[in-house]
Amino acid sequence: MTTSSKPPNPLRQWSSQFALFVGALLAALLCLEIGFRLARRGEIGFDRLGWQEQTGGKQSGRIYEKTPEFEFSTTTNTLGFRGPEIAIEKAPGTKRLLVLGDSFTFGWGVNDDQLFTTHLEKQLQQSRNRYQIINTSGGSLSPLVYYVRLKNSYLRLDPNVVLVFLNYADLREDFSFKKNVRRDERGEILEINPLYTDGHLDTWRWLRSQSEFLSFTYNKFNRTFRRIQILGLWRYIKTKLRGESVRDAMFEGDPAGPDRDAIEYDAYFMLRDHVKPELIQKHLAETTEYIAKMHELIKARKASLILVLLPNGAQVGSGQWSQGRLRWGFDPGRLYESPLMIEGIASFAKNHGIGFVNMIDALKKHDSQRLFFERDGHFRPEGHAALAEGLMASPEVRTALSLP
Repeated sequence: MTTSSKPPNPLRQWSSQFALFVGALLAALLCLEIGFRLARRGEIGFDRLGWQEQTGGKQSGRIYEKTPEFEFSTTTNTLGFRGPEIAIEKAPGTKRLLVLGDSFTFGWGVNDDQLFTTHLEKQLQQSRNRYQIINTSGGSLSPLVYYVRLKNSYLRLDPNVVLVFLNYADLREDFSFKKNVRRDERGEILEINPLYTDGHLDTWRWLRSQSEFLSFTYNKFNRTFRRIQILGLWRYIKTKLRGESVRDAMFEGDPAGPDRDAIEYDAYFMLRDHVKPELIQKHLAETTEYIAKMHELIKARKASLILVLLPNGAQVGSGQWSQGRLRWGFDPGRLYESPLMIEGIASFAKNHGIGFVNMIDALKKHDSQRLFFERDGHFRPEGHAALAEGLMASPEVRTALSLP
């Protein structure tokens, strides 16, 4: 008697094949993730809110960077600030100067002894008063972030003077960060968290924050997709076929679509020839609103607020930032002006009783020197020395620090 074998179960076969496929896919992704983590070891990760967030405010860290233009290293203390450890409580008889800024004032590219705050400290030591400078700066920060951090933690340092350094890219940073704001029931800002969008946890952002491979892949494909969105598909194709720079095309004329705001992709939109004044005024009003909130906090502590406007190399000299400016669509050998921005900030500061220092003229005095890294665009050591000199010569700063 013969026994017939059961025919194979199609569902079971399909399930086994699918499980093998999923297992192989996961193994491949794991290998890619390990490879990317090894290859990108030491790079600044997903978090855009500054290097102090990398430490979680709990441990000190070391930052090292080497490029064709510079090599520098520094350390962050347990508060996440560049420099040595500091006590929360201020020593009796000490005036504290709190610096709020982005990577320019953090000093990306220069060592500690070349930093503008180091120059300031040396000059202030000659005074009979005792001063302490605390540099809270970090990468890609802006007034919205400064306001939140002042409210949540920085004011416990009891500063006498707060210097807020404004960069022309701040308007775009504020525009971007406002999507990451988390508020309480009354609508008050609690924090800025890059993993949240419009008050809700963004699962895709969270996954990218956990995976170097996903983050890298997303950035590569998203960059191309965004450029097509900005230029329109046909204009993008024509630009590529002509062998022209897509980045240059992005900064020329109006973007594709009547509802697209130039600030979405151009941090320096206010310096373009075709910019509409109302666009500058719109976004400047949003940023100055955060500065006004900061001023209220600082004034309540009987401290002084001074705004310091920092230009980029294309605004200081026709030969400054000669290579990097091309990546942003700025012409070589041209000096760019921004009267609407300067007038808007100066008028706001005057109306609110806030000190204002425009560093453009102070830096132009040193135009014969290379003040900015030619490609990277941050301040060279000479730029930090010129910045310190300009601050010490400013009547607003000298008055706030009780200097003769």
